Amino acid sequence: MCAALADSEFNAQELRANGYDAPLACPLLFDVDQLIANAAARKAQRDDELFTVLFVGRVVASKGQAELV
Repeated sequence: MCAALADSEFNAQELRANGYDAPLACPLLFDVDQLIANAAARKAQRDDELFTVLFVGRVVASKGQAELV
């Protein structure tokens, strides 16, 4: 399974140009609880399937890498 999430449509276009099929643009401000609820509703049948998370950005505290991990 491969998915991509970008913080702007510009960055989503960059991901498309680099081979991602359907990256989604998501604004910087969003309802985390709603995203979690939506993800739970669409939960994959195979819980043990591996996945990769790609973070593209500067490595600085304000980018939130610690929260991502």
